[in-house]
Amino acid sequence: MSFTYAEDMEFLAFTSGSVEFTADETLTGAVGGATATVKDWDLTSGSWAGGDAAGTAWISALVGTLQAEALNGSIGGADMATASGASSPGYSSLRTEERRV
Repeated sequence: MSFTYAEDMEFLAFTSGSVEFTADETLTGAVGGATATVKDWDLTSGSWAGGDAAGTAWISALVGTLQAEALNGSIGGADMATASGASSPGYSSLRTEERRV
């Protein structure tokens, strides 16, 4: 996947990650029902296997408002991570070798 800036790109802080995101996976907020497409992510602490992965996910095609809530993935399943709060406009500044292919 080629990661480039998109006008609708947002970033979303997450915690309690237990299943790693998949590029182009749809996330749905468990409380509010907002949806978004995962484009990239950066793990800053913890581990997926330990269920305490934390970091930032870059999302696009956001419909609704994500809030501090469990995130259900179209591939990763229910409660795969927890959004720390609302998403914010922005885009990935990750180095090329860290981007998902």
